Amino acid sequence: MKREEIKNKVIEIIADKICLSQSEIKESSNFKYDLGTDSLDDIQLLIEFEGEFGIKILDEEMLTVCTVGEAIDGICQKLGVSICKQQRPEMDKDFFFNEVLKVYDDNNKYPPRSEEELTMLEAIARHFYELGLNARKEE
Repeated sequence: MKREEIKNKVIEIIADKICLSQSEIKESSNFKYDLGTDSLDDIQLLIEFEGEFGIKILDEEMLTVCTVGEAIDGICQKLGVSICKQQRPEMDKDFFFNEVLKVYDDNNKYPPRSEEELTMLEAIARHFYELGLNARKEE
């Protein structure tokens, strides 16, 4: 099984379990912030992934997964499938916003709640997105 096949199956499972269309789910999608999953959804997805791919995912491993891409890569590693990508993943604004949210969550007890906090995080993500675009232009 190749990474692309695993990716397609993971997205299919997620779409089915949380009632979204597959086109709404990207590798950069954050389970909590973009897809709106809660802990019960996470457990159901874990069980589905284990059953579909015939693997065992430890609770501690699931706690470190924030995005769909991280879930795909974790499953690939369990199956011994190469996760090396020919190209770097697309760097879109969602990707940077998810990364900023992960850092924010790691350093704060609660997720951002106020409009002011979200605006600040979006500005930080936009800044990193623009830096990434400039770095790619220079390559």
